[in-house]
Amino acid sequence: MLSCADSRVPPELVFDKGLGELFVVRSAGENGDASAIGSLEYAVEHLGSTVIVVMGHQSCGAVTAACSGEKPHSINLDAVVSPIAASCGQVDPKRPETLDLAARDHVHRVAEELLARSDVLKKAAEEGKLTILETYYSLETGEVTKLR
Repeated sequence: MLSCADSRVPPELVFDKGLGELFVVRSAGENGDASAIGSLEYAVEHLGSTVIVVMGHQSCGAVTAACSGEKPHSINLDAVVSPIAASCGQVDPKRPETLDLAARDHVHRVAEELLARSDVLKKAAEEGKLTILETYYSLETGEVTKLR
């Protein structure tokens, strides 16, 4: 599972799973950077994982920061928000609810990136040994929705 580091969306609680039942990679904005991809490759190659869930969520701070248009104050923060910025095109600053469109689009872009940037994951998917699910978690309802 690749999900946001936000403490409001712990995958073990969201999916009612105990310790050791999920392999979880978390970062602000659930970005598919080299470390996250390498961790997911490990899960597929060495642990036999057959499903990767990419989960974004409502009111994501990383998405809000990326779509604000403000320049991050450090190269490290830029590494968090830059990958999300491409998803901000549909956001209307006068309508905060449109941030959810960016959050959902970012999940899709990350899922695509996993396959584009990893030969291991791409090969497993092409052989039918791996499924990548795109999901969105609502803080208001506690519901996880499959996006694609």
